Formats: sequence, structure tokens, C-alpha cells
Amino acid sequence: MGTQLHGRTALVTGSSSNIGRAIALELAREGANVVIHGRSRLPEAEAVAAEARALGVGALVCLADVSDQAAVRSMIARATEHFGGVDILLNSVGMRPTQTVLDASYEDWLNVLHANLYGAFYCCQAVLPGMVKRRWGRIINMSSRNAFTGVKGRIHEGSCKAAVHGLTRALAIEFAPYGITVNSISPGSQKTQRNPNMFSDWYWTDEDRLRQMPVGRLGEPWEVGKLCVYLASEDTGFITGTIIHMTGGAWGNVGAESLLWRSNPRGQSPPREVVR
Repeated sequence: MGTQLHGRTALVTGSSSNIGRAIALELAREGANVVIHGRSRLPEAEAVAAEARALGVGALVCLADVSDQAAVRSMIARATEHFGGVDILLNSVGMRPTQTVLDASYEDWLNVLHANLYGAFYCCQAVLPGMVKRRWGRIINMSSRNAFTGVKGRIHEGSCKAAVHGLTRALAIEFAPYGITVNSISPGSQKTQRNPNMFSDWYWTDEDRLRQMPVGRLGEPWEVGKLCVYLASEDTGFITGTIIHMTGGAWGNVGAESLLWRSNPRGQSPPREVVR
């Protein structure tokens, strides 16, 4: 086990599975205590916490809806009571509905806005007072390639993640004097677990996604975790307000995704929600 983050405490939202889980475990491997967060999946969150504890660090499980400001404040208060504060915040929650503009309701729009943007803001706002007091902190916001390229059927996510970039830059400038850095990571197609019932018949397959990748493979969640370790370390105090792209060279190459929207063999509507 490494020691880059020994003595630090990291909160990773959306860490009960997939990219969030991988990030939390990579931080734990470098000695950070971790707060494992999920909205409702307690068994999965507890399993990740057990993996982290096996690495020799402390782990706390918190269930909370990040779109609820009071719930976020309660989560941060609990983490602070348990570990003494949150030094590293990684906003990894991502709601990704797939709908055309005309199909999306006002409620659909608000749900994604609250989860992807408001949730990140609430978490940042809750941890920043402690970081300012300690004159040190690392905030990493998970972005999306859709914020830069646009993808048909993902107007909510792309718009919210673009707003997260503005949040990242504004926070970076405001809190740089306190030793706090704020950055974003924009991951490309990742090798994550997907519900086949939600993706069958209309969604692009791994083979479809591979055709977009100049590196010839999908990204591994642990690779995102390794980058988070670096951005959370002592060595990155001069890196702030930055968006780092991990797309395997597939910048702007979204044609296959858009075309696949027109190849639905059964005329089925896509699922209403996909959570990273």
C-alpha cells in the first residue's frame, strides 16, 4: 500500500459501484480514509467499505441524496465527526437519462440538474469551510465528454456537466489562496458494469464504442482512480481550475453514438435514467 495520502480523508460520492468505487479504492490504497457514498444501495456500499478496510484504512458508509442540501450537510457532519474532517472531495455522482429534447419533461430536466450540478455544489459548499480552516483541500469533479461534444439524447447531462466546468473554475480561483485546488476529469468510454435490460436493442455495444477509440480499448475505472490519486496528492498544488480529458484519443468522435440512435430495431423508447 502506498502512503501518498496517508492521514487524509476522502469523500467519494457515487462510490458504491463502477468509477466511484474504483476511485475510492485507489485513494484507500494510498492511505486515505474513505467515506463511501451511495443514494440507496447499502449492501454495495458496505462491500466497498469492507474492501477499503482490508487495505488498512478507515471507511465510513453514508447514504444520502446529494440533490438534498440538508442530507449533504448531515453526511459531511457525520464524516467530520468520524474522521475529523474531509480533505478530499470527489464528486462522482452522475445521472444520465437518455431522451430527446422534445421528450424530456421539466421534471426530467430538474432531476438531472439537481443531481449533477446542485449535488456537486452542495458537497463543495459543505466541505469548503473545513478545508479553509486547515488551509488545504482537494476537490475533483467528474465531468463528461458530452459537455464538450454534445450527444443526441443527452441534453440534460451535457448541459449540467458544462456548468460543472464553470463551477470548477470559479471555485479554483476563489479558494486558491487557501491551499485548495479544484479540478475536473472528463472520462471517455469506460469498462463499467451496465444493466443489459436498460441497454439492449437500442444502445451502442462495447464493440460500437471500441470503434470510436483510437487507443483500441475502453478505459479502465482504476485508471481514473490513479489520476484522482495524483490530483489529490501534495504534488499538485499548482494544478487548479483544469479539466483533464481521459478519452483514449476519442475527442469529438461521437458520430457512432448519434447514428445508433437511429438504428433502434424495435422502435422502443430508451430508458429514462442511467446512473454512472
